[in-house]
Amino acid sequence: MICPTLLFAVPHEAAALVHSLQGRLLNRGGGWYSVENTPLKIHCIGMGSTASANARLALGGSRQDTPVLLCGYAGALDPALPHAALVADGWRPDGGWPDSVAIASCETISTVAATPPEKSALRSRTGAAICDMEFSWVRGVCQELGLPCGFLRAISDTASDTLPARALAASYCHATQKPTILPLLWHLALYPSDLAPFSRFVSGLSQARQSLSQVLLDSLITPAMISFKP
Repeated sequence: MICPTLLFAVPHEAAALVHSLQGRLLNRGGGWYSVENTPLKIHCIGMGSTASANARLALGGSRQDTPVLLCGYAGALDPALPHAALVADGWRPDGGWPDSVAIASCETISTVAATPPEKSALRSRTGAAICDMEFSWVRGVCQELGLPCGFLRAISDTASDTLPARALAASYCHATQKPTILPLLWHLALYPSDLAPFSRFVSGLSQARQSLSQVLLDSLITPAMISFKP
């Protein structure tokens, strides 16, 4: 079985998978892991355009036949996609993805599409079913390196959801690629109306993370463990 390198933007997206692999996951430091008794590797490469340079570092030296799979959250542009649904495109495992995984395109954006009108306009302009902040950057690196590339994304917000964009911006620093608790608390103190939508969004990420982790385990990691021959 051909084993991909799994890329996540931030550790939070990989948390359910990392938890499921406790005892089999080797922490190599610097935001990457390897899965015991398989050639599988997991890297966290940062959000947005930062993903390009970090993906290049993570993938340098990869064999030409090693596929790259970008995993994590995405926002839905297609109204038919429910919360925690899974969407994929590009490279896929030998046995394919389960029928529950939709095959559709992704548009990479630089800022959050926060409102239903913004999402609808983006879908009309691009035809994409989902949006993220990393895939086009990763795909560009993979094209340079000659590596097969694809994505598997879990829906964090539907096309009809309105996101608390200001609270989300206050909760994470793109320069350091780390959560920012104090700026978030200060923002919520100034704008208490953002607290409820921010809490709803964050609490919903658990289901999306679990859905993603389960398909990765069933379709990729467990078969890789069974078939791996050192």
